[in-house]
Amino acid sequence: MNLKIILAGLIILLVFGFSFLVRVYQGTSDTSDSLLRIENATATTTASANQSSSGTGGTTESTLIPIATLAQHASASDCWIAYKGKVYDMTSYLDRHPGGTNAIARYCGSASEFEQAFTRQHGTSKAGLLVKVATFIGDFDVKGPLGN
Repeated sequence: MNLKIILAGLIILLVFGFSFLVRVYQGTSDTSDSLLRIENATATTTASANQSSSGTGGTTESTLIPIATLAQHASASDCWIAYKGKVYDMTSYLDRHPGGTNAIARYCGSASEFEQAFTRQHGTSKAGLLVKVATFIGDFDVKGPLGN
């Protein structure tokens, strides 16, 4: 009788242990793929929205954001930033930022200033979160004059 109880307990432990390992393995392998899928899906949606709003169809060249356009979105009520060559709208995230609204708001409309501050504060540990919480606008046009 005691042997049956011990065997049942071991089987239960094995099942829970195996399911835990499967979850951990799936979580680590899917994270970067999920972030890439989120960024690509957002980029596709934004490109489609830009095409339909501009009345042009076919090309996605309208997703290049020059520094002058980025600089026009420099307030807490309309906050765009550039990070790693991509432009994101951070407006809806400002109130939820754990470091406070002003930690990001002072860098709205900027590229290098935001990226330097972000890297100084977070390194690369929060880059995936940035992609999740911000709305992808388009690619940053770094070919134009860099006043940033």
